[in-house]
Order: sequence, then structure tokens, then C-alpha cells
Amino acid sequence: MLCLHAVSKRTYDAPPFVGRVSTNSKRPVPLRDREVLLCTDPSSMQVTGFRACLLGQHQGRADGAVLNLPPALSHLSDGDVIKVHPRAGDIRVLYRRASDSNTLLLTEQCNCAWIMCCQPPKPGDDDRTEEVLQTIELIHPATNELGLSGGEPTLYPDGLLRVIQKAKSYLPMSALHLLSNAREFKHLRFAERLVSIRHPELVVGVPIHADIADLHDWIAQRRGAFDEAILGLMNLRRCGVRVEVRVVVHRLNAGRLVPLSHFIGRNLAFCTHVAIMGMEVHGWALAQRQQL
Repeated sequence: MLCLHAVSKRTYDAPPFVGRVSTNSKRPVPLRDREVLLCTDPSSMQVTGFRACLLGQHQGRADGAVLNLPPALSHLSDGDVIKVHPRAGDIRVLYRRASDSNTLLLTEQCNCAWIMCCQPPKPGDDDRTEEVLQTIELIHPATNELGLSGGEPTLYPDGLLRVIQKAKSYLPMSALHLLSNAREFKHLRFAERLVSIRHPELVVGVPIHADIADLHDWIAQRRGAFDEAILGLMNLRRCGVRVEVRVVVHRLNAGRLVPLSHFIGRNLAFCTHVAIMGMEVHGWALAQRQQL
């Protein structure tokens, strides 16, 4: 598994930024301000205009906006997009040009507390709308598909709609896969605002983990989550948005996969896809391992 986060031994004083990786030191000057030069030749360190330079561990000394490339991120290549915190030397990969499975994280907050959640919410407001908007502007337009996820992306509805509009404008050929528990789409007006963007390749993936409301609500750790998710699915479909049902299998719902399949077939036959998925044993799933 590739590492997507590492810390450079070198730091410098500047605010965090999002940049696209380039190995071409002769890039047009107007593009360099949003790019990070990956230096394979020490002589390229003389090139100016790039937002920063990533210098190999065994290359010579350099001053200015320079970070050492951590060995764990040696896979970085042209077109990748990274988030850099120069003062901490922190480098995080947001998008990989060579990957077909890129997902942008809009927030780690959630209005459910899924007992098998592999990425539990963290305290505090972490609206990442601006970071995601900047990332989309730098993503290669030939990208086949892009995921939007959380936490729960609909907790910041205005930001989410801005992101989808930006994706339509900058990545018109890229399919967009939004993961959401659909509870906020119980408000028909929200679903209408989403469809008004008219993204040509948008699918909303929604978790439905049981055919019984009480069991789904227990898994979600939120009373009413099932009813709101079903209403949200109905509203999305009513507005013409394509939807997918996702089922994560574990001990609590494995015995009801056949009744759940019948429920989906009778009531959610408009779904374009049903995904029955294995559980990732991380986060709360690891803490609840015996129960799950």
C-alpha cells in the first residue's frame, strides 16, 4: 500500500498550500506559482517561480522554499496534487494522476456514529471546501472518476454544491461519485439544488445496512437515520439524481442480507447499482471487533 502522508526533515517559513507536482523545470512561468518542482537534477534548483521544490534526500544543500522528499513519497510523479505545510514539513497526497481511485475528503465530521466506522469523526470544524476546490483546479482533465467523501459531505451543503459545480467546470469528462448517508437530502430543496447543477456523471452512494429501521439506526447510532436515508434516496431519485445503495456486511446484519435484498428490490429498484461490501477493520470497527 502506498503511503500518502510523510514529513520532510527540512522546513521553511510559509503558510500551507495546495500544489501540483511537476518534474519539468521548463514549465511556463505563469503555471509555476501553483506547482511544486520535483528535482531530479540539482542544477534545476536554480529555476525560479515554482511554489516550492522537493529535493531528493542525497542531493546537495539548497535554500529557500525547499523540502526534502521523504522516501515514503518517492512514488510522487507529474500531475499529482499535494498539500504542503512548510513550517511543519508536512506533505499529504490529495490526488494521484496514475490512480483510478482518487477520493477527495470534504470533512471528517458526521451526523452518524456508525459502529463499524473505519474513520471516526474528529472534534472541531474542519470544512475543507477551499482545499478541495483548489485541488480540483489542478487535477488532470482526463481523470476518469473522482470520489467525494467524508465524514458526511452534506454537513456543509453550500460548500458541497460549490465543489460539484467546480468539478463540472474543470473536469467535465470525469464521473463524480459522492458518498453520503443521504439524511440531509430529506430536504427536497437540497436535492433540487444538487440536480440544478446538472453534472452529467454524478452518482450518490448511500449506505443502507438493514431492512429494519431499528437495526439500521442501531448500526448508525442515530434514531431516525433509516427513515431519513430512505426519504433522502426518494428525493434524490425524484429529482433525477442517480443513486447507489451500499451495504457493509458484519455480524449484526449478515443474517438479513436476503430480506434486505428483497427490500431493495421492492422499494429501491430505481437504484443504478447495489454494492455489498466487506468491512474495514479500522477505527471504531477495530474497537467493536468482537461485536462485529
